[in-house]
Formats: sequence, structure tokens, C-alpha cells
Amino acid sequence: RSRLTSACLSLLSQGIHSSFFKQELERWTELDVSTPFAAVFDEVWPLVQSMAQLLHHKDEVVGALLRALVEKNDVAFKPLLALLAVLGRDLRGELFPHFRRILDHLVGLIDPLKPARTGEVFRTLSHLFKYLAPQLLANLDVVRGYYGPLLGHERGYVREFAAQSFSFLLRK
Repeated sequence: RSRLTSACLSLLSQGIHSSFFKQELERWTELDVSTPFAAVFDEVWPLVQSMAQLLHHKDEVVGALLRALVEKNDVAFKPLLALLAVLGRDLRGELFPHFRRILDHLVGLIDPLKPARTGEVFRTLSHLFKYLAPQLLANLDVVRGYYGPLLGHERGYVREFAAQSFSFLLRK
């Protein structure tokens, strides 16, 4: 049984049963009617009706998002990244056991020939760094191993995005 972070327990004890993830999922449902997004929605919607459900089904939710992102689906790319970022906001430290897998997937999505797409990936990483900062600072080698090649990338904008997102952790 996993231990709930104090932030999650605090939200639950205050009677806050909804999640930012559920709100973001509802918002994107109105904005993105694509088939790939609808498939993710159908898979995760029953699992995220409350914060308690989201915590209980976090493994399935992370898996569904990462599977959909691996398909390199341009249509649903931005909503899927947004959902991953708000998942970090809701779960914070509870998401850390999945972080290495998430980081591996996100770094794999960086496409030097698509600057906008690459920018979205780094924006998501920045959000995750913000919400997982305490755990990441204690395990900085996890991030450093991935960021070394990105900081030395041949494309200047990839180096800049990497430096901007990684600098948040270094300043802490």
C-alpha cells in the first residue's frame, strides 16, 4: 500500500474530492474531439471521478497517457501533455515512482525538426519539475542523465529549452 503525501491527505481531509486532472480532462473533451483523445478519455474517465480514485488508479492513468503519447499522435499531443502536467500537480510525490518512465517517454518525443512540439514537451517537463521538485532534488542524477545529451544537442533551441527547464531545479 502506498503512502499518501501530506498534500494529498490535506486535500482529502478538507473535503476536496475533485482533481485538477478531472477538470483538465473535461476541458479538453470540449476542445479536442479527435479519435485518439476520445480513446484516452474513455479509458481514464471512469478512473478519475474523485481524488481518491485518481490516487488509487494512478498506475493505469499514467500508463494510458504514456501509451497514447508513444503513438506520436499529433492531433492529441498537446492535450495529452497538458493532462500529464496536471497529473503531476494533483499527485506530486505520489507520481515520483513513475517519473523515470515518464521522463524516458517525454525525452523520446523530442523532435528537433518540430520546434513547437519540442517546446510543448519541455513545458510539460518544467511543470513536472515544479511539482516533483523535493523528490527530484533528492535524486538529481535521474534527471541529469537525461539532460546531459539535451544540453549538448546540435539544435540551439533544444539546448535552450533544456537549460530553461533544468535551471528551475538547479536554482532550488
